[in-house]
Amino acid sequence: MKVHNNLIFLILVFIFSISVNSQELSPDSLNNAINRNIDFEMSNALASSPVLSKYVAIIKLNDEKEKYNKIDSLLKNSYGPERFYILAYACKISFNTNHYSKAKHYSEELLKLSEIYKKDWNFGNAIHDGNMVLGRLSLLNNNISEAEDYLIKAG
Repeated sequence: MKVHNNLIFLILVFIFSISVNSQELSPDSLNNAINRNIDFEMSNALASSPVLSKYVAIIKLNDEKEKYNKIDSLLKNSYGPERFYILAYACKISFNTNHYSKAKHYSEELLKLSEIYKKDWNFGNAIHDGNMVLGRLSLLNNNISEAEDYLIKAG
């Protein structure tokens, strides 16, 4: 409950500061304020985690196959919340590089882990990414009704 109250407080502070500075509050300005807070939280996580620092370096690479190989390797030594964050990207890059069995495995693991991390700031992204990749895999296999279910869950 304390985290929830802190988040509400931060949102209210952002709303107040935005409205004071611009004399106008729009959905875009609120979204920008919330995204700055999420970026700040991610920066704090990166500063304390060599694994997440490597992850950020990998996603900045240009070559998709190189990204896949390095992410796949990084996952072999990642656990807990770090693994949860990396899996969201791993399932997408696996799909994009035609490693469909890995994409399925990573998506399913991501969705299982999301049950543990329901209060994590990245929960919604995990649900979206895992279901989106599983839906796309179902489409590849011509399973339209299953794809529809996953894609609806993806949001």
